[in-house]
Formats: sequence, structure tokens, C-alpha cells
Amino acid sequence: MPASARVGREGRGTLESYPIVTAPGAHRREGSPGVLVLRERGPYSEPMTRLPGTYDYARLDASGEADRAVARMEARASTPASDALFDALVRPLLAAGTEVRRVLEVGAGTGALARRILACTAETEVVVTDKSERMLEAARAYGAGAPGAARATYVPWDVCGPTPREVSGPFDLVISSVMVPYLDHAAVAALTATLAQSLREGGTLAFIEQDLQTVSLHHASYSEVRALFGRNAAHEAPYLPLRLRPLLRDAGLTALPRSSFLWTSDDFVPYLRDLVARAVEDAVVSGAVPAARRETLLEDLESASATGDFYFGLVYHRIAGRRGGPVG
Repeated sequence: MPASARVGREGRGTLESYPIVTAPGAHRREGSPGVLVLRERGPYSEPMTRLPGTYDYARLDASGEADRAVARMEARASTPASDALFDALVRPLLAAGTEVRRVLEVGAGTGALARRILACTAETEVVVTDKSERMLEAARAYGAGAPGAARATYVPWDVCGPTPREVSGPFDLVISSVMVPYLDHAAVAALTATLAQSLREGGTLAFIEQDLQTVSLHHASYSEVRALFGRNAAHEAPYLPLRLRPLLRDAGLTALPRSSFLWTSDDFVPYLRDLVARAVEDAVVSGAVPAARRETLLEDLESASATGDFYFGLVYHRIAGRRGGPVG
């Protein structure tokens, strides 16, 4: 194993440590170009679809790709756009006067959001949870030397299973980012009800979610971009964030006004390079992109980045509800 990959086992690897591969067990769904379906079935959906370019986050530890997913998640977290996203959608929930003393993060991945919360607060305690043992291992490693490390607790939790004692509350803020799309509707509804019950009076439950209807990648050939990130109602439905608002109300919370942020990059940064390269591989497997374009399509984007003509954009929404009290 190369040194860079060994470092990755402790949560410090880079995307360059791991090769681009198409997820094992993936095949094309007939009539749906670019959409890959995992052969295995499980409690999350029947069957679970995987968006082009993504990892099998619902079964990450078993997929054999956990290290690379860790590296991608940290690469995204290290971008200026992710700092700005936090400032726009999360920091206001921690503003002076809100008395946020205890926070629960659900599906924390590598813990980047939790680290930001700890860094900008003086006394707030954060319970960091994830289903993936590898993600939680990385979260501990990254968090060990970060500001506020002593105020973090790490708890393994598969949200479709029993609720650990440590996440029963009460919490002032419960937050989750891009985790619920990997659950089916019934599981999301049940989880929302559980999380709502863990809030103290006046506490907030917030989902920070991607709106895949807004994905934008500049390329001279629109048809090829569409082949990589084409619209498909069957696999994009879980990524429609506003579907969460009725669930918040059903859980007895007061739905708060939506807030949104446009995550953008003018550079073909490592996170996007990994996302697009994997999407290209998936598109080649599905037949949506010719194999001959595997390298040249990426070269086109590298060239655009070098000349300042690259652009990627994706809107994130904050969908939140409060337990009791008026809408602020």
C-alpha cells in the first residue's frame, strides 16, 4: 500500500491516493441512460439507486470505497464555497442569543460540519453520528486536533436501527446534511419524528440538502454534460429538499422559512475532478458517453479551469423546523 493510502486510513488521505473506479455491482437500468442501479437490495429503498458520480453511501463500509469517499468529502469541505455555505446556512442557527448548548449531527461523515460548529462556539457540545465505521473513524481522526475537540462525542448510529442512548436528547439543534436522500420516504418520516422528539422546547431540526434540479456544469457540449448529470425523476426525487417541510409539520414542528445558498467553483478542484471523473466512468458503463471521450472530456474541463472559463454550481437549501414557539 502506498504511503498516501496509509495516511488515508487515518483520515488524512487525498483523492489522488485512490484510483477512479466504477462501483462494483452496478448496471444500467433499461430506459434510463446514465442511471446506475445497485444489485443489492436493503431497507433504504427497493432498489436503491446511485446517482452518477457518487459512492454507495448507504452501504459504504461494504462497498470497499470508504477511503475514497472520505477523501472526497474532506476535499469538498476544504473549499471556500463550503466555508461560505456554513456561514450562510448553519452559523445563523448558532448566533448569539440562541443558547445552543447541545448539538446532534446525524450522518456526519468525516465530521467537517461538526468541526466548524465546535470552532465557532465556546461551550457547545456536539454529538457526532454516522452509520459508517470508516466515516466515524475519520471524523475522530480529523477532529482530534481541531478546536473544541474535547466537546465532541462520537456515536455509531444506523438511523434505521435502534436509537442509541447518547442521541436521545434533549438537543438545542439537530442537523443533518445530505444524508436523508439515502433513505426511503417512510424511513425519512420516521427519522424526522424521532429527531423532533429529541429537541428541547425551542430547539431546531435542520436539514441542509442539495437540490439536484440546480446542478450546472459549464462545458461546450451541453449534450455530454446532460449525459453525465441528466435529469431523471426516479432517482432525483429523494433529492428534492422541500419534500421535507410537510414531514417537519407532521412531526409537530413549526416549519421555518427556507434559506438557500449557491455553492460554486470557478476551478476544477479535486472534489469536482473526482465527482466528474466518476460520473464519466459511470456514463461509459451505461453507454451514455463513448469510451473514446473518457479522457478528453476531463481534459476539456481542465483546460477551461486553466483559462478561467470553468464553472460548477449547485444550490443547497436549509429546511428547518422549530419545536414550539413562533416562527423567528
